[in-house]
Amino acid sequence: MGAAVKPIQPRIRRTHLAVFVRDPVASSEWYKDVLGMEETARGEQWVFMSFGVKHHDIALIRATDRVGKGIRTSPRDALIAGSVAPEIRGRAYGFHRAMDHTGAIIGPLLCVGVVAALTAGAKMSDLLSVLRTTFLLSIVPGLLAVATLLLFVREEPNAERPRATATFTLTAFDGNFRRYLLAVAMFTLGNSSDAFLLYRVQESLGESVSLAWLTQRLPGLDAAAQRIAGAQAPALIFLPLVWSFFHIVKALLSTPFGSLSDRLGRRRIIGAGWTIYAAVYAGFAALDTFPASWRAEATLGLFMIYAVYYAFTEGPEKALVADLVPAERRGSAFGSFHFAVGAAALPASILFGFVYASYGAPVAFSMGAGIAVLATVFLAALVTERPAHPLTPSHHAGDRP
Repeated sequence: MGAAVKPIQPRIRRTHLAVFVRDPVASSEWYKDVLGMEETARGEQWVFMSFGVKHHDIALIRATDRVGKGIRTSPRDALIAGSVAPEIRGRAYGFHRAMDHTGAIIGPLLCVGVVAALTAGAKMSDLLSVLRTTFLLSIVPGLLAVATLLLFVREEPNAERPRATATFTLTAFDGNFRRYLLAVAMFTLGNSSDAFLLYRVQESLGESVSLAWLTQRLPGLDAAAQRIAGAQAPALIFLPLVWSFFHIVKALLSTPFGSLSDRLGRRRIIGAGWTIYAAVYAGFAALDTFPASWRAEATLGLFMIYAVYYAFTEGPEKALVADLVPAERRGSAFGSFHFAVGAAALPASILFGFVYASYGAPVAFSMGAGIAVLATVFLAALVTERPAHPLTPSHHAGDRP
């Protein structure tokens, strides 16, 4: 009688990180050695990594963070609209986006400083402990933001404003606003995750001879590149720099272009931004046709122009929401706006990823450019830009800075 067969215990594997790389083996080893992660699956150009079953579920934490974002975003946008005169709403929303992007620049720098202080000053050697401590300290800016909101931001009550009943339908809005939401959703269907752009940038930078030449001549970067296995080393070093400069451009231009929408009109500025988006995606579609000797420069140029698209659209899109609806419906209007964007964003990235994997980058980026052009035409033809709804009597323009 043979030995008893030990039953196989099923193991739950959580994928916390999906990495698209040219060398999945080298990347997997790096994440194992540095972060203690486990490989859950691997393909020819991708690898899935997990922190394992004993660690916290990062996906659940990330989902909770997005729930918080969903709760705060619409009331915040409505609060901004009610805090400034209608004629400077574009500037106000542009300034808000500029501050958000400034935080995206300063935040990583503070993170690097904290990590350096913990490792060099506090002599912490365990990387996971350093990361946990860094994430714990990141609570401090959040608490300061909440304290600022509670102590220094005033929302003036208005007895003359009729109380609107809570509604989850679009019947309370006119057809013009609904058509605007449809235009935004249509554009979002062609606006996939920026992760695809970063992957496209990494592809181009990895093949760039000029980038490798530059890396060899900059102090410290050559040594850092030699410690990273694979031909993608220069791209992995320069990609964070590209992303940081991307936010710098957005921070510098968001307020001026928001102000421009106050003078030239929201629809015109939004349409220009969507057209820039279509042109950038068309450029990324044709990237393989560029000479290899200056493909990296072309990629960086396209990415910076892509930042200009954000500056053209982020503030004016929200300002137009406030312009098209009465004051008592702003909260619901912004909720509908963000719902339209969120509902279209997920299928947009799924569709783009499927086309990218099945037919290649040129087809995928051409599709995104084409959808953006259709949305721009729809916006220009079917959405009417009307004068901003006036402030209620207790909110005169002269009362606002």
